Amino acid sequence: MRGILILTFLCALLVGFGAASTVSAHIRTVHEAQHAVDQAWEAFHQAALGGTLASPDVQSQIEQDLHEARGLLVKAREAAKRKAPQELDGLLKRIEELSVRVIAASRGGKP
Repeated sequence: MRGILILTFLCALLVGFGAASTVSAHIRTVHEAQHAVDQAWEAFHQAALGGTLASPDVQSQIEQDLHEARGLLVKAREAAKRKAPQELDGLLKRIEELSVRVIAASRGGKP
């Protein structure tokens, strides 16, 4: 069921559903951002173990994106503690962008 929800979410983003709204309308809390990064990591891990990543360059980019997303999670937690909503919104948006990109790249498969 979770896979269907993720796929539906990704398809909606790819075809422009909600393009007029901000991405953070989907991720509203640090907890949701953590969950998105966890899902991205899981998609990458499965693809890496299954040998289905498109190339070593794709794997390297995914690893960089995951590293960045994890660093942004720390900053998002700090922004939430400081009650800095504008900063938090920007961080959550970037975390979601990275998570979506990792999941899409992980599921892209070999050409």
